[in-house]
Amino acid sequence: MPGKRRGKPAVSLFGEGVAMRTIRAGFGLGERVAPRLVAPLGQRLWFHVPPAPPYPRRERGFDPGELLDVRLNGRHLATHAWGSGPTVLLVHGWSGWWQQLGLYVQPLVEAGFRVVAVDMPSHGDSGRGRFGRGYSGVPDFADGVEAVAQQVADGHLHAMIAHSAGCVGVAIALTRGITAERVVFISPSVSGEDQLEFVAKRLGWGPRTTRAVTDYVAHRFALDMSNYSLERFGSFDLDLPPALFFHDWDDDSTPPHGTMRLAQMWTGSRVVHTNGHGHFRIMWEPDVIQEAVSFIAG
Repeated sequence: MPGKRRGKPAVSLFGEGVAMRTIRAGFGLGERVAPRLVAPLGQRLWFHVPPAPPYPRRERGFDPGELLDVRLNGRHLATHAWGSGPTVLLVHGWSGWWQQLGLYVQPLVEAGFRVVAVDMPSHGDSGRGRFGRGYSGVPDFADGVEAVAQQVADGHLHAMIAHSAGCVGVAIALTRGITAERVVFISPSVSGEDQLEFVAKRLGWGPRTTRAVTDYVAHRFALDMSNYSLERFGSFDLDLPPALFFHDWDDDSTPPHGTMRLAQMWTGSRVVHTNGHGHFRIMWEPDVIQEAVSFIAG
């Protein structure tokens, strides 16, 4: 199945080069002159999902398993399943795709689980999300997790493994009544403020531009980033499942200290720190995979 290109070409938040330097310079000028004029562009770059690589590059030799018919608001969510037993859901992060967690499939199946993985809205081979083709936000992740959990497991999962922004989607789904016996977060994006700080730093926003963009997002989408901070979920009347958090000290996308704050409010959680793997490579470390699977099977 070929990868689908969605939305107009744009600079990736994880990219560099001349285009990114030009954009930062433009926002620098906007900061000084007219931050509200550049706010719509800021929102589009923030919410833009870079086109997924062609399918052969994502496939990496993984068995695609059984393709399930899962839909969100009538749109296809590319959802795959392997094995039998209690269900474990794999949730990728921002600008990702399910194969990024593909190394967890075989050991989980061998441990006696049914594994389900999904491309979130506007990601991979799934249909568009609530913000349009080629664009996505944290609410799409929450909607996607909830839809898959309800349609493949009647809302009750044995476990969920999530990376980065996928962790926020999982946490929000838990507040909506989705249940799980165990949760594993890898490089979690913990607070809306941390997420916004990362975007502002990458795109060269100053404080006036950051405020203008958040005001624009709030007005256009009724979206308040402070509502997507995992730390606030401690105020919900929730029976939080046991959790295992992994974070690398060299992560430059989501701050490791945020995971420490999260663990303080999440009763029954434990943090494992690594070194030298950054935001993405930590997902594929054999020791991380082994400990995550053992925790879920324990």
